[in-house]
Amino acid sequence: VPAIARGHLHLARGDRAAAEACLGVGDDEGEDQQMARRLLRVALNAGEAQAAPLRLVVARDGSAFALSDGPTADLGRRHVLRRLLSALIEIRLRSPGAGLDLDDLLAAGWPGEQMSQASGANRIYVAIATLRREGLEQILIKRPLGYLLDPAVEVVVGEPAAES
Repeated sequence: VPAIARGHLHLARGDRAAAEACLGVGDDEGEDQQMARRLLRVALNAGEAQAAPLRLVVARDGSAFALSDGPTADLGRRHVLRRLLSALIEIRLRSPGAGLDLDDLLAAGWPGEQMSQASGANRIYVAIATLRREGLEQILIKRPLGYLLDPAVEVVVGEPAAES
């Protein structure tokens, strides 16, 4: 088995170091091996890009956030979205993997307001869709027990960098 084929096998098994070591083996090779080597390099580079962990930086009051190196989303005048994001951040920091159900989100976003169940559910769905559009699409997930921020994402409470 050519070394480059072993490199692909190592990468498939999750052993990046062994896969990278196979890149340097076998100088006199044919066109097929050269193509396989290029494909292994592409796969290794793609793996690096995917492996970069996401990081959410959010203002203490929920007024702004930024995901990794993305743009800063400003929720300054959108009080409902700020309260919902703050509630999601609070549960994420307190209990990663736990979610907020519709009742929890209604209480956070519209404290003290009385509304029908259908109206409340619609408000939540619209607000969640808006938060996703603002930049949380990759990490704001729905599970059977509620909505949550992906527990694999690092959450930092501070001030996101302002856009220039």
